[in-house]
Amino acid sequence: CAVIALSSAAITCFNGTENAEDKLKKINCTDTTVTKCYFPDNKNIGDNKFEGYGCGECSKSATGCATCTGDAKTPCNNFEPKTTKYKCHKGNKTVECVGEKKICFMARKNYTGNDDTLSKGGCGDCGSFSSSNCTTCEGDSCNSAAVFFSSLVTIFAVFYWLS
Repeated sequence: CAVIALSSAAITCFNGTENAEDKLKKINCTDTTVTKCYFPDNKNIGDNKFEGYGCGECSKSATGCATCTGDAKTPCNNFEPKTTKYKCHKGNKTVECVGEKKICFMARKNYTGNDDTLSKGGCGDCGSFSSSNCTTCEGDSCNSAAVFFSSLVTIFAVFYWLS
């Protein structure tokens, strides 16, 4: 009876200790039993302190670390830029946001439409909203209720004038 040994190919991961894309090196993991790569979970965790990319699982004590299933050709632990936690106003509530920059969106002062999402504002840039209807600001809670109130006063004044 012949025994055939199957060797599995080593996976490829990015490796590095700095959170900078140009500092990461693509490596073949030396342990062929390793199937995962680790990386900082910057997309979901603002102000993440974990830095490091490599072969294997996150250590049990690692906070802010994520893993992905690797393959022999392409690293799965791609660079994720650092993000920060901040707040924006969405309607009459303050919401937590996570992003590379502290950006909030809101309706422009002259907006007279009825899109609820645009009217309330929120985290991030204007996305699919027209720049003639939407504007952004940079900073914690920069789209405050005071800004919304001034927009509403303008809208009500237009409606009053038209009636």
